[in-house]
Amino acid sequence: MGNPDYDRFTDENLIGQRNSLVDVISQESDKVSALEDDAKRLRDAESSIQKIIENMQETNSKVKDLEVDLTKWKGTEKGKFEKEKSTFRNGMKSYENATTGILVQIETKIMEIETDITRINSQITKFQTQLSNVRSELNARGV
Repeated sequence: MGNPDYDRFTDENLIGQRNSLVDVISQESDKVSALEDDAKRLRDAESSIQKIIENMQETNSKVKDLEVDLTKWKGTEKGKFEKEKSTFRNGMKSYENATTGILVQIETKIMEIETDITRINSQITKFQTQLSNVRSELNARGV
């Protein structure tokens, strides 16, 4: 026979192990594919949100630089303008902070998915090694 570790197994046991390992490898590979798809969608969302944040920062900066034309706006009108400008900038900053929080959550989820992919790929490698050993034993037995 081949590997002494497999002496206690019948041919049927080894065939069952082989089939189980093939199924598990396939299932785990499907999980990796699904996780990779999830990570891609999240990276696309991350990129979109980063662009939104940049646009908000640019808009907020432009509004910050707006000044009242003192020849046209005076007194109450100037005060209203400054108040509305401040309200707008504060709202934009609040929205930017909330959006940045979402971006952090997405980045965290991407890292978790990448960790899961690495872990599952490691398991797949172990299963492939086991499968190779079982196949070698079956070949050594002429099965």
